[in-house]
Amino acid sequence: MIAFKLDTPRAVIALGALLVLLLASTSHASGQGLTAQVQPAAESPFGSRAQDWITLGHLVPFGAAQVAVSPDWPTDRTLMAIRSGGAFNSASLVRSTDGGEHWQVAGQLPPASTTELVLAGPSDRRVLFAETSKGLFRSTDAGDTWTQALPSANPDASNIIAWSPDFSHDGLMVALIEGVLWRSRDFGATWEQLHPGLGQVVQTVVFSPDFPQDHLLFVAVAGDVFSYVYSQPSHPMADHDHSLGVLASSDSGDSWSEQNAGLEIDGEPYLAVQTLAISPTFATDGTLFAIAWGPTSDTQFNAAPATQQARGLFVSRDRGGSWALLQSMSPAAWASREVITPSPTFATDEVALWASSTTGLSPSAATCGVARTADGGASWSNVLPTETYDGCTAGPAMFHVGGNTLAVVDKKQTRRWSSDGGQTWSASQVSAAGSQLPVVVTLANGDQALFAPTGLPPGVVGLNTMTTATSGSLPCQQSVDTQLGFDRTYQAHPETADTLGCPTAPAVDVRIRLATRTVGNQVQQSYVVLSDPAVYFITEPNGNGVVAGNTSNERGWPYLGGEPLERVVQDFADGEQTVDGGMQRFENGAMLRIPGDSGQAGQIVVLGLGGLGRWWVYSDTPSAP
Repeated sequence: MIAFKLDTPRAVIALGALLVLLLASTSHASGQGLTAQVQPAAESPFGSRAQDWITLGHLVPFGAAQVAVSPDWPTDRTLMAIRSGGAFNSASLVRSTDGGEHWQVAGQLPPASTTELVLAGPSDRRVLFAETSKGLFRSTDAGDTWTQALPSANPDASNIIAWSPDFSHDGLMVALIEGVLWRSRDFGATWEQLHPGLGQVVQTVVFSPDFPQDHLLFVAVAGDVFSYVYSQPSHPMADHDHSLGVLASSDSGDSWSEQNAGLEIDGEPYLAVQTLAISPTFATDGTLFAIAWGPTSDTQFNAAPATQQARGLFVSRDRGGSWALLQSMSPAAWASREVITPSPTFATDEVALWASSTTGLSPSAATCGVARTADGGASWSNVLPTETYDGCTAGPAMFHVGGNTLAVVDKKQTRRWSSDGGQTWSASQVSAAGSQLPVVVTLANGDQALFAPTGLPPGVVGLNTMTTATSGSLPCQQSVDTQLGFDRTYQAHPETADTLGCPTAPAVDVRIRLATRTVGNQVQQSYVVLSDPAVYFITEPNGNGVVAGNTSNERGWPYLGGEPLERVVQDFADGEQTVDGGMQRFENGAMLRIPGDSGQAGQIVVLGLGGLGRWWVYSDTPSAP
């Protein structure tokens, strides 16, 4: 997966999801300067509360999986989002040019599973990038058409895209695809391969935040790939004997020089560099962090001989000119994923977060923890401890919003926020979507605005956007039926539209078999539409949830294994009757019309599926002709 990272104060930073990775106590320091300091938040921090965010549109009945924002917000209020799909429609690319007041479908998604969207470039050359399972795609017409910029053969690769902080002017960006570094000077239209070091696998790449002045680009390299699972005999890890460490370029990648002075412990070189992080205030403090691997030693693992490797955390405070050891880390037989994130105001507060995650031989052995420093890395305190069955999927990320230093992390399937620079944490009240961290736009006053997709409606939300909330939704292409009374229910009951979304097909006359069953003291209702194939809906008690399916694998209907219809509804026998009614499909469910007896009002049954699964039965009397 490509983790988009936009290192520019005037462009979107797609960090990758709303929250952080991990820090196992065994994978951090061997005891030097590391203390346990877990502080539960007394109250929900700013940024974690739903009321802190404003809605930017209303993409009912779904949420959004990804969001991209104009780097010129709020002057240009363009939003792009991947709207999630449902029972009868696929995910779609949608666009708003007025901050969510109005939305429209924007062409099509790239022909592959999309995991990141980024809007970048000047207003007259705006480019939409999409990272997908097949590599990097590019659109110059806001998603109407796409071209593949760089292919990727491995859909699970941890690839990186980085933009020059002056991208809107210089059009410079680099891409790290499966360990190979590429460069584009024309806003991603054409690419050339770079060669930072002969025989080296590039692990990460970062631009200097002061790039327009110092033109520095850094890479961490190693002689081989790192293994993140136990896989003897693939050691020594990343072939440290033939690794070149940290390389720097001051000419946009044309030439490189080694920056390794001090990357050693007790005279032994540590040059297989896995992680490299740069201070956002690099122009002032010149700070870089690196995690590097060194000598190997013999050990035992699962009662068998194994190889482990030493590693350490290093810091440079002179722009990579020299390095100093901050602390040794316990040797490991395979790599943990290490992420170090300095504060946006590191030059003054010296705060950074360090996350370390380890995969074990079983799910229960996976670990995730986060540590914090407030003295530039000299000492670290655990602020989010490891747990069993743990794991982090995004972060850490830190932001400067309204005078607050916010931090966010996805840990153990929970999005967590901090408003005090990572000292205390609380679960987010905002429904996170996937693993995309908030998209960041730096405002003219130096403050930051955040934008995030939500897994459930509204779909897109913003924090400190300098704009007001909007509630625009996508216009329906198909009309709600007027003959069967569906339109009256749709208009009179807003929850119907919010749950079902837009119609996807015209209404049709159908035969419907009705029956109930009692489970304990709860009554369930079944509606079987006797079409070809037969379709069934089974309601859960109290309006909470609907199970639906059909007896074939027809696309567009939830499929429950092709169970024979008689088996699915065999226990539904109470009050069984078959009536002539009607049905209309919607994005997230269906409406059924059950006719009433002579002189009696009929019923409109609203059946919402998926995560928004709700159902209602409304009385309906046709309007007089």
